[in-house]
Amino acid sequence: MVEKYSLTTDPSSVETVMMPGSRVTVKYDVINTGYEDLVIYMTPHTEYFTDIELTVDGQSYAPFNTVANQVVHCTCSATLRPDVALGSRCWVDILLTVSCDCTTSLFTLWTTVGDPSVSVDEFGSEEEVLHVEYYDLTGKRIDPSNLKAGIFIEKTVTTRGVSTKKVLKQ
Repeated sequence: MVEKYSLTTDPSSVETVMMPGSRVTVKYDVINTGYEDLVIYMTPHTEYFTDIELTVDGQSYAPFNTVANQVVHCTCSATLRPDVALGSRCWVDILLTVSCDCTTSLFTLWTTVGDPSVSVDEFGSEEEVLHVEYYDLTGKRIDPSNLKAGIFIEKTVTTRGVSTKKVLKQ
């Protein structure tokens, strides 16, 4: 059954490594998977980032209209506060709300604070990969031995948590 108010984000989260005071820009899509046209509001929530800028289809963010099954391309740019300690785990949540004040989806930018050229083990944190799963863009799980050329979501489960990222297999 298709819901009246239904949104998804693709990807639902992005993982980065940043130095304090640096800026990041990530891209994600918002998909109206319900059967009604919607006005969508995006609200960032964080205590770690400043100067947050949201864009929708290349334009500065303002609440935007979508029709059923429409994909809207969004970006989030943010600066990591300079006083965040190395080794910290930080986030920005972008809450997606429709005109009925229902929060229906969430996009999260996760950041480990440190030099991107340094491995996590050099911070003294041990991380063991427990398993890796692959999904197609519809969310269907795929056997990794059957991956053909295309774009997939890679979900990695470690002793420190779960991360997802888009991967391109050529």
